[in-house]
Amino acid sequence: MSVLIYPDSHTAGVAAATMFAAALMENPYASVGITYDSMLEETYASMNAMLSNGVFSFGNARIYQLCEFVPTEEQTANIRSFLEESLFSGFVPNDSQYTIPYRENRNWAEICTDYENDILEHGGLDFSLLVLRSDGSLLYNLPGAEMAPITHVELIGNEKVVTAGLATIMRSKKLLVVATGKDSAQAAAKALGGSVESDQPASYLQLHQNVTFILDEEAASLL
Repeated sequence: MSVLIYPDSHTAGVAAATMFAAALMENPYASVGITYDSMLEETYASMNAMLSNGVFSFGNARIYQLCEFVPTEEQTANIRSFLEESLFSGFVPNDSQYTIPYRENRNWAEICTDYENDILEHGGLDFSLLVLRSDGSLLYNLPGAEMAPITHVELIGNEKVVTAGLATIMRSKKLLVVATGKDSAQAAAKALGGSVESDQPASYLQLHQNVTFILDEEAASLL
C-alpha cells in the first residue's frame, strides 16, 4: 500500500490523473475501471486536458464503468452522462470498448453475471480508479455485515444502483483511491489504519497488494 499526500484537492487530482495516464501509457490495451464522483472533478478535468492534448489515449483500452443508476420515471440522471461531461468531452468511447453494468429489460442476476464474465474473459481489470467516501464505502458497496462480493443491485434511499462488488474491486491488478476534504478524514484513518471490517468496506483495501491512496492534507489530517 502506498499513501501519497498533497497540499490540496487540486494538486491531488492532478496527481491522480497523471498516475492514471501513466498506467495507460504503459499498457494502452489495459482494461480500466472508472466511476464518477464530485471528488474526481479535478482528476477528470486534468485527464480530459491530457486526452485533448494527446498525452495519452483510451483508444485501445477496454473501459468498464463500475456502477450505474437504474433509471426510473423519477431518476433520469446517470453516471454515464456525468462521465461524458467531465471526462469524455473530447473522446467518445465506442460500444465495443465500453461496458456498463446495466441493460434494459433483462434479469438482474443475468446482467450482473454477464458483466463479471466480461471482465474475466478480457483478463480482469488492470487498473481501477475509485473514491473513498466519507462513510467508508467503495462505489456503492455500503457499510454493513452482509456485503455482496460481486456485481449486484443496491437500494440507495429510493434509488437503485448496480455496482461492482468488493471482490470485483479487489481482483483489479492496480487500484488508485482518491480521498479529499475534511469529510473524508475519518474514513481515511479507518481505511488505512483501522481493523479490516465490513462496517468500513474500504478497510479491505489493506489486503490488496497494489493500491495507492491519493489524499489531500485535509483528508490525511487524522492519520
